[in-house]
Amino acid sequence: MKALDYIFKGLYSLLLKTGDKDIAEYSALFLVTIGLTSNFFLFLSLLNFAPQKFMSARVFGFLILILFAVLNYFYFISKGRYKVLLDETRIQSIEEKKINNIISIIFCVESVAAPVIYSLMEDAFQ
Repeated sequence: MKALDYIFKGLYSLLLKTGDKDIAEYSALFLVTIGLTSNFFLFLSLLNFAPQKFMSARVFGFLILILFAVLNYFYFISKGRYKVLLDETRIQSIEEKKINNIISIIFCVESVAAPVIYSLMEDAFQ
């Protein structure tokens, strides 16, 4: 969970620059949820798991997205954990903040790029 805290903290501190705290916390929550969902489905693809055996792929995807969103909401926002993470960010050095921001951006880019690269590689080898 520390890695998830680290990513959320970086995204939240980057998004605080928008000026609206509500937008920052919910946008960070949304980005972390999308990233986790994307990485989860990439992992399932690597394992050759097909949800169509049990239910529609769209329904399965929607349920996983909602599950991650609810879990992240309760972990970060409902208990005020984002405030604790913000306080931790305030006492970090400038170097630590830069590294935190870079890791958060890499997570977002990787979450989008990895499934695309995987599908391109899968198509090339078939």
